[in-house]
Amino acid sequence: MTDQEAPRETDKNTSEKPLIVPKDLRYNCSGCGKCCGGWSIGMTEADWQKVKDVDWNSLHPDLEGLELFVHREEAYKEGNSPYPHFTNPKPNGRCPFVVDDLCFIHSKLGAEAKPGTCQIFPYSFIETPTAIYAGVAYSSWAATMNQGDLLSDQIGMLEEHWQRTINHLKEKSKNIDLPSPGKSGENSNPFDIVTLTGDTTVPWKEYLYLDEKLQEHFRSAMNEKRYFLQTVLEGEEIVLEAVRLAKAGQSLEAITDYQPNVDLNTSSPESGINDSIIAMVYYLQLSFPAIRQHYPSLWFPATKSFDAKHLGTVIKRFNYLFRSGVSAILFKKPDLPGVGTHDLKKALHHKIAMFTPEMSQLFNRWIYMKIFAKTYFGPVAANYSVLCGYNSLVAKFLCAVLYTKSLAISRGKNAIELDDLHEAFVRLERAFFTVDQLLPQVGSALSFAYSIPKLCRPMVLSLHRSLEG
Repeated sequence: MTDQEAPRETDKNTSEKPLIVPKDLRYNCSGCGKCCGGWSIGMTEADWQKVKDVDWNSLHPDLEGLELFVHREEAYKEGNSPYPHFTNPKPNGRCPFVVDDLCFIHSKLGAEAKPGTCQIFPYSFIETPTAIYAGVAYSSWAATMNQGDLLSDQIGMLEEHWQRTINHLKEKSKNIDLPSPGKSGENSNPFDIVTLTGDTTVPWKEYLYLDEKLQEHFRSAMNEKRYFLQTVLEGEEIVLEAVRLAKAGQSLEAITDYQPNVDLNTSSPESGINDSIIAMVYYLQLSFPAIRQHYPSLWFPATKSFDAKHLGTVIKRFNYLFRSGVSAILFKKPDLPGVGTHDLKKALHHKIAMFTPEMSQLFNRWIYMKIFAKTYFGPVAANYSVLCGYNSLVAKFLCAVLYTKSLAISRGKNAIELDDLHEAFVRLERAFFTVDQLLPQVGSALSFAYSIPKLCRPMVLSLHRSLEG
C-alpha cells in the first residue's frame, strides 16, 4: 500500500480487510442521464419483487405501451443467464425508466428500489487477499471527466456501497456456485496467486511490488500531465521487467528501483497480425455494441433461448455480423451504425495535432484507475494474465484514439476533440461489462493475442509519428 492510498476499516460483519480508496480521483453523479443506456440492466429476484406490482405504464406518458422488462428465469436456473430478469431498453438503447434524464423508479419508489446494479454503478470493489480496492468505471461520463468530490473524501459512502455490492452479489449468486464476497477464508481468494503471463505466477504479496510501481508511475504521470505515449510504453517495460524477474526466480521487490527507458523515435514496423488484432478489438469493443444497439430487430427477444420462428432472425443476424466482422478485421474498415464506417489504417497515419496535456492526463488517469482498482486482469477481466490485461488496456487506448481520429477526418479537422475521447472511453467501458458474455472461443482468442509481448508497440510508435507539434 502506498502513501497515496486511503485505508479505512469496513464493517466488521462483512470483512475485516481495509477498504482502499485512490487519491486524486473524483466522482459524483451529475444527473445527466447519459449513463443509463447502451445495456440491459440485470435484476435479481429481490430487485424484481420491489417493482413488479407497480403499473408503470400508467404512471407516465413516456412509459405507456412499452414492454419494460424481459424475463429469463429458466435460463438463469440452468446457469445460462446472469440474472433472472432484465430491463428492456428502448429502440434507441436507453433505459425505459429514464424520464427527463432521471430515473423514474428512483423518483417514485426511492433509491433503494432501483436494481442493485444501478445502486452500485459506477463503483467497483475488488476483494484481494489483503484489502478491498474501490474504483469507478469510465462508463460514467462524470467519472471519465473526473468531475465531483475526491473519492478519498467519500469513504463513508463507499463503505455503504461496498455493503450493497456484497448484498447484491450474494442475491445474484443464489443459484450459482460462487465464493461469497466479503467472507474470503484463508487461501481462498482468486488473487492469492497472480499470473503474470503464461505459466509464470507470483504470490499476491509479490505482485504488490509491481502494482505499486505501476500505480506510482501512472499517478505521477497523471498529475504532471506527461506525454502518454511515453508513459504507456514505459509501463509496458515495467510489466516485462517483472515477468523477467519472476522467470529468473527473483523477487519483484527489485522492480521498485527499475527505471524504464523507451525511445519513441526507434523504428518498429507494423505487423499485419498486430493490426488485425487491434481491428478485432475495435470491432468487439466499439463496432459490435453499436450494431446491437442500432439494430435491435436483429436480436432474439429475451423470453426464450430459442424458438423456430426466430430462425430468419438468426440467419439475418449471422449474415450481417459476418459481413461487418470481415470488413472490420480483414479490411480494417469497421462500421459503427449512427456514426459511420471508419478506415483504421487511414486514421492511424492521418496527421493531427499533438495530444493536449489534458488528453494525456485523461489517458494516464484511466490506466491508473484500472491498475489501482484491479479490474484489468484476473477474475473480473476474463481471467487475463497481467501482461494480457496490460496489453488489453493499450489496445483499448489505441481504439479510442482511432475512433476520435476517424471523427476528426470525417469533419475535415486536423485535431481530435477531448469530448470525443470522453465518448470513446464511455463506449469502451460499456463494452467491458459484456466481456463475460463473449463466446469462450472469442475470449480465448483475445487472451492468446494479448499474451504477445509488445503487441501494441508498433502501432503506438506509428501513432506518435502521426502527431504534429
